[in-house]
Amino acid sequence: LELGSINPLLGEPYNSNIDINTNNINNNIYQGYSLSMNYNGNILVASGPGNDDNNGAIWIFQRMIITTTTNNNNNNNNEYEYSSSKMYTPYDSIGYSNFGQSVSITNNHNFIAIGGNNDNHGIGAVWIFKLNDTHYKHTGLNDYYQLGSKLVSYDSNGIDIYQGISVSMAANDTYNEHYRHILVVGGSGDDDSIGCVWVYIRLIDSFAMSSVDNVDSDYKYTYMQLGTKLVGSNTTGLLIRQGFSVDISDQGETIAVGGPLDDNSIGATWVFVQNTSKDLYWPVTTDDYMNNIDIIRNTGCSCSTGSSGSGSDSGGGCNCNPYYYQDGPK
Repeated sequence: LELGSINPLLGEPYNSNIDINTNNINNNIYQGYSLSMNYNGNILVASGPGNDDNNGAIWIFQRMIITTTTNNNNNNNNEYEYSSSKMYTPYDSIGYSNFGQSVSITNNHNFIAIGGNNDNHGIGAVWIFKLNDTHYKHTGLNDYYQLGSKLVSYDSNGIDIYQGISVSMAANDTYNEHYRHILVVGGSGDDDSIGCVWVYIRLIDSFAMSSVDNVDSDYKYTYMQLGTKLVGSNTTGLLIRQGFSVDISDQGETIAVGGPLDDNSIGATWVFVQNTSKDLYWPVTTDDYMNNIDIIRNTGCSCSTGSSGSGSDSGGGCNCNPYYYQDGPK
């Protein structure tokens, strides 16, 4: 496997001073670097973070029936192939973002999260692309657009954060009072490579709601950071790289976080579970979020001083997030 200018363990360029205009870099697209399918495999997202001098891109493939034959029992046998719609890139990346470092699609293929861990000189970011409902209803074909601006956390620490080195979206996309649409984002370089993950929740955009009638229409949703970053406790060593890999259960109740450099590269995994307290406030709209921002962000919780809030600090871990807590040791 030729990985060229992207370090597979650290998720960062091998050499930040490399001449980005050389022919070797232009030829290193890395299609297939990250992949994600919806529940039935009809939609495939493939990334190429090296495309266009490491700006990156994704391609969305749709499985189509090309021939149908009928056997002796009058059963239809279909032959399929994947066809690519077009290439997608973000409109607000900064520098050579490695857009496509990670990808994740929801079960019903309505939403796609794409990480670009080198955006803005290593701070990193995540972009959400949404299915164009109108186009899909009229043609049966998939077309996507960028849903709002890129996502960047409000509580990262350091310079080379690498937000978006990993992403995972809760697969189930049917809303009810027990399930929220959750996105998890890894940032393996945060806090001098201790690393962490951030949790985002999909909300109904209050401003857009006032301008259109149908709550399921396009441009009606946005993602907001839910609580503070999650950092697992009982780490060993200084370079942990928590968030290098992440996964979330279908219902968004359990998050797994990988830290491959913990304990001199023995590595470890941390598990966080959702707080099911009935007293916990969950926003539904952007107005809910902004009107209760201090509660959602748990303002006043401080792991560094231990003087207020409910944060815990042990073995490098710190969790002021009221929505998820670490479940047992690493």
